[in-house]
Amino acid sequence: MADATDALKDYYGDSLMQLTSSTDSKKAPPKLGGARSDAANTILSIMDTMQQEFQKTAAEFTSAEREAVKAHDELVQSNRVSKASKQAEIKGNESEIKSLTVSIHNFKSDKKSATGELDTVLEYIEKLKPQCQGRTVSYAERKAKREAEIDGLKDALAILEKDGVSEFLQIRSSLRRH
Repeated sequence: MADATDALKDYYGDSLMQLTSSTDSKKAPPKLGGARSDAANTILSIMDTMQQEFQKTAAEFTSAEREAVKAHDELVQSNRVSKASKQAEIKGNESEIKSLTVSIHNFKSDKKSATGELDTVLEYIEKLKPQCQGRTVSYAERKAKREAEIDGLKDALAILEKDGVSEFLQIRSSLRRH
């Protein structure tokens, strides 16, 4: 823009000088001149307006670009931090997977060993069952056996008393007491 303005100044020469002084004091009405000075006035006015708009737009774009670069840099940094933390988390999870795999293997071998021991114990119990079955005597059976034993002892005592052994037993029990 500045180059275009310089080229116009060279082309229009003195008439442009009058125009510049009149445009600088925006309150004064433009001087009337020839067609050449009117064209210069219009062109320079448009060029000044365009230059100001261009500078304003360029400043806005520069500012926007700086903000975009800053936002981009912050995003890149944030992504780097996020990536690093996720990679650390991945390493931790991989380590945990390895640890759990070893634990699973150990638990499988422990289960296999415990299952073998359980099978052995159950096998032994099955061998013992025939020896234990029928051994449980009910109360009625025990009572009948005791009564039969008491009856047998009474019969034996009666037999002994008939044979005179009872005197012998009394003497013997009296000797024990002394």
